[in-house]
Amino acid sequence: MKKIGVIGCGGMIGPIICNYLLHEDVEIIGGQRSKPDFSKYPENFKWKRLDINNDDELLDFCSECDVVLNCAGPAYILFEKVALASARAGAVYVDVTDALMFNDEIISRVSGKGKFYIAAGYYPGITGVMLKKVIKQFDKINSLIGYSGGSEVYSVLSCLDIIMSGSSPHCINGYYKNGEPVNTYIDAYLNVMSLYSYAGLFNPDDIKSELIKKNKILAIKPCDLKNKCEDVCDALDLALLFFKMRCGVRSIKDINYKLMLVVVSYILSNKSYREDSRTYDYLEAWYWISIFSGYYNSDQTERTITSIKKLINTIETKNAEWLAELKEKMFKVDYYSEKKFLLLEMNSAGITPKSFFRDVVCQYYLSMTYKGLIDKEKELNPFIDESLHKHHVIHLASLKSDSEESKKSGVDLRKDDSYFLNSPFNFIYITDEENRDILNDKLSDYVKRIDDDATKSILGLDGKICVDNEQECREVLKDRSNHFIGRVNERLAKLL
Repeated sequence: MKKIGVIGCGGMIGPIICNYLLHEDVEIIGGQRSKPDFSKYPENFKWKRLDINNDDELLDFCSECDVVLNCAGPAYILFEKVALASARAGAVYVDVTDALMFNDEIISRVSGKGKFYIAAGYYPGITGVMLKKVIKQFDKINSLIGYSGGSEVYSVLSCLDIIMSGSSPHCINGYYKNGEPVNTYIDAYLNVMSLYSYAGLFNPDDIKSELIKKNKILAIKPCDLKNKCEDVCDALDLALLFFKMRCGVRSIKDINYKLMLVVVSYILSNKSYREDSRTYDYLEAWYWISIFSGYYNSDQTERTITSIKKLINTIETKNAEWLAELKEKMFKVDYYSEKKFLLLEMNSAGITPKSFFRDVVCQYYLSMTYKGLIDKEKELNPFIDESLHKHHVIHLASLKSDSEESKKSGVDLRKDDSYFLNSPFNFIYITDEENRDILNDKLSDYVKRIDDDATKSILGLDGKICVDNEQECREVLKDRSNHFIGRVNERLAKLL
């Protein structure tokens, strides 16, 4: 009598497979750590305790079987572990997932070692067989597109596999949030899960850079993936809400340094930290200071780990001296955040400000909330449903000589990052409707239509404004830069 081993027999798929084999002349050996509910299984089923992370137990289990059906997961963590154990035991290996298909390194490790039936489910699996059957009906195929879809209830581990497979370079889908594929979320999830699994006590000595590298992520215990999934997802959602409310970052794709999401999420996975209002003040101060001091401009992995350690110490001791020291470097870093460089006032040898600085300036103002430039009944804040336009405060066509010269030379001023009116200090968010309304207006004209003094003050558009020549335009930008830097410093003084 053939013996068929079902690893992960207590999951969603395991009992279904076991009962499918009810009338076959086989003995079913179910493997998992805990004793299953035998009422769910046929008479030809027996249970054998198995910890899949114990190599000796795994090999011993496979040695009792002629065929090993792997229903354990996540497959994108286990990869070839069970397949190789089956091969060493001389058993045929069957896997419904495609985790072994696309990784050349893994294929080289299992090739020639045994018999492996992989991608044996619905998708991948039956869908591929169906396409092959269709292809055989034609003499020649130029191209073929297959569509597969469905709705089903997933287990936690199945969801994790979907998320992790989405980070594979061979996949074009993955995790979707609000209808958009978000690989940034996947990467952050795995990094935070690793930190939370290996350094769940929030001891700074346990937090190391290797914890957010592939080898450690792939070694996370399946039980941690299952038991800590909800906590990590809650922390990520809270972190995204923090970025929106406190930093004006409306979407995950707009976070300028993606590892910053890991820092905030890991800190907020600590329930006592997230119940302390000062935590959010320290995180916001850290965010703005890190951006404008150039702290994240290099060695981002190390800066992420250092930030986490220091933020934990700050939250525990209420001592933010390191942030105060880092704050002194804001707007002073050569060829990065120095004020004259951002104003495009200096000869920078072809180096121009990073484009995300335009977003950061707009996001900062948005986090403060202000009325519409024309429609004072409309409030612009991070939760506004409308799409927002990154608007040049001083219109690019304000200086006719520059505009005409650009037309002659074929240079698009909008794409010329060295043109001074593309300084980050020359941008704010406005609604698309307002953008159309004031598209061709000079600043000195449309600013007269802003009748909300608070909005003028927040955006640095109060006082006398003249933009009839380059010198006047530069003076306006200089005033706006001083106003912006002053606002940032005032806010940090309150936070710290």
